[in-house]
Amino acid sequence: MDFSAMDGHQDMLPPGVPDVATLRKDARILLAQIDARERLGTRRVIPLPSGMWNALYRLEPAGLVAKLSFMGNAFEVDFLRDAAELGVPVPRIYSAGPLEHAEIPAACYFLMSYEANTANAWQFLHQHHQLSLDDLRLLGADLGANLARLHTRRLGYLTHFNTRIDRWQQALTDGFSPDWENPAQNSLFDHELLAALRRLLRETRYFEFSDGAFCHGDLVLTNVLVDTETHRLRAIIDPGNYAGMPMFDLAYAAMPWDHGFGFHDALLDAYKSRAVFDSVYYAVSQLVVAYRHARFHTPQVREYIHDSLLPSLP
Repeated sequence: MDFSAMDGHQDMLPPGVPDVATLRKDARILLAQIDARERLGTRRVIPLPSGMWNALYRLEPAGLVAKLSFMGNAFEVDFLRDAAELGVPVPRIYSAGPLEHAEIPAACYFLMSYEANTANAWQFLHQHHQLSLDDLRLLGADLGANLARLHTRRLGYLTHFNTRIDRWQQALTDGFSPDWENPAQNSLFDHELLAALRRLLRETRYFEFSDGAFCHGDLVLTNVLVDTETHRLRAIIDPGNYAGMPMFDLAYAAMPWDHGFGFHDALLDAYKSRAVFDSVYYAVSQLVVAYRHARFHTPQVREYIHDSLLPSLP
């Protein structure tokens, strides 16, 4: 098995946790396990740019992608299979299973189709500067239409990765989250704005939401593949959840300060023409996303919240 393409390979993002670094370090052994179990006859392994939480490798001549994970991948495998049934463009799943690793008991993998002639949308935009404003508007419309397809499947429950949970607050309790029981000031939410956030969370009973729908959970451009020539959407990858709040899923995908209001407006217009839109939950979700992610702690976002977002809320 030829691993020479792995020499000098750079992933898109560094490992988010030590277990991911370990998976990448031991990839040769783990890929040999997969090859033997699946009887693929792999001759060449080609690494693909990975995000913070995984490791990706194309196996030739099978033409499949192996994704290595440090925790159970059932929610992701289920997401990709169910999304495909709804007509959402996603890679096709071929097989999945556990891996033997002395340090990572929950190590696992799945095999999926390789999307040829595609590029990661985030890299295309920020590293190669090959997405125009028109490209972004078209991509936003495509993403809005596909989020609507997902959200029309009402599930009636919530999950946090593989685990069912009782209320929305539990889904937002992770490494990015503050103490939601007692939100503190930060560089964006001063005393006045923080008081407004606390009031809205309480009065809308936002954290008590439990009637979940089929969601992606992390639809940022690092998890979107576009055609290298047309720049149109080809596949959605790397879900961050399965059952969640549709308006948070929508707000997280559309945040205008990441990719502009043209992208944001096109995404919302496409979504609203196909699915139910809750303006209050959407606006509160924008506040929650802005609060918990430091990249949004800017004067521009503060101005938008004061001038446009808060006046639209009760």
